[in-house]
Amino acid sequence: MNILIRNLQRKKFFKVLIIFLLITIIGCVYQSIMVNYESEKYKNPGQLIKVYNHKMHIYGEGKGTPTVVFTVGSGTPSAYTDYYFIQKSISKITRTISYDRLGYGWSDKTSIDRKIDQVVDELHTLLEKSGEKPPYVLVGNSLSSLEVIRFAQVFPQEVVGVVLIDGGNPTYYATLSEKATLVPMYILQLAGKSGLVRTLGNVGILLPLTNEKKRAKLLPEGLSKVDKALFYKSSGEKNNISEVKTINENAKKVIDGGTIGSIPLIILTSEKSAEDMIWKKTQMQLKDWSANSKHEIVKNSTHYIHWDKPNVVYERIKELIESLK
Repeated sequence: MNILIRNLQRKKFFKVLIIFLLITIIGCVYQSIMVNYESEKYKNPGQLIKVYNHKMHIYGEGKGTPTVVFTVGSGTPSAYTDYYFIQKSISKITRTISYDRLGYGWSDKTSIDRKIDQVVDELHTLLEKSGEKPPYVLVGNSLSSLEVIRFAQVFPQEVVGVVLIDGGNPTYYATLSEKATLVPMYILQLAGKSGLVRTLGNVGILLPLTNEKKRAKLLPEGLSKVDKALFYKSSGEKNNISEVKTINENAKKVIDGGTIGSIPLIILTSEKSAEDMIWKKTQMQLKDWSANSKHEIVKNSTHYIHWDKPNVVYERIKELIESLK
C-alpha cells in the first residue's frame, strides 16, 4: 500500500513538473515573439547613434542653452517615456535630451560591465556624436545619481547644473547590500523571460514596479502601450542586473572623485522616501557634494517625484536655467 501511494505521489509530481515546464516554454516563446513584434511596431522617436559598436537611442527636443539631459534610474524602461511630460515642458525654454543607456529602451544590449566610468563615457560619446553641445544640466532619478555626479566630476567644464530626483547619495549606495538587491532582480529576470511579467501586466498586476502603473495611466494611450512594451522587453535584463552588481564599486568610485565644486546642485527628496531615516540623513548630506546646493523634501510624493509632482520638478529646473542666464 505504501509503495502504491509513493508511486501515485511520484506520478503526480512529474505530472505537475511537466505542466510547469510546458507553461514555462510556452511563456518564453510568447515573450520572444511579442518582443520581436513590438520592436517592429514601436519605432524609436529619436536617433540611433553607434557608440563603441552598439546603437544608443537619443531623443532631442527644443532649442537654446543649456542642454538639459534626462537619465533614468535602474529598471525604468526608457527616459523618453519616463520624462515625457517634463521634457516637453522644459523643451519650450531650452534644448532637452533624453537617452537610453545600453540595455534600456531602444538602445542595444551589451556584454560590457556597467562600471560607472564606462556608462559616463558612453553618454559623453553619444552626446558628441549626435551633435549635442554643452553646457549641460544633468537630471537623474534614483540610481542614476551616480551617473550624473560622476559625469560632473569627469567633465566639470561641460556641466552647469545637476538635479537629483530622489537620487541616492553615493555614500548610501557604497554600503548597500548588493546581494539583497539582486534577489528581486533575478526573480524579475525569470518572470520576464518566461512571459509572466507580461501576462500579469496584461491583467493589471505587477505594473507598480518601476512606477509602470502610474505611467500607464497618465501617458497618452499610444505611448502607454510603448512604455509597457519596453518594460516587458527590459524586465530583469542582464544589463539592469549588471548595474546592481556594480553599485558598491561605482559608488566608491564616485566618492573617490570628490565633490563637484560649485556646480549648482538641486536635491529633491520624496516625502515617502524620507520616512526611511537612513535615506533622509544621506539625502541631507547630499548638500555637501557641491558648494552651491539646495535641498527640498517634496510633499505628497513617492520615489518618482517627476510623476507625483511634475510641476515642482519643472519649476526647479526652470529656476536653475534662469539663474544661469
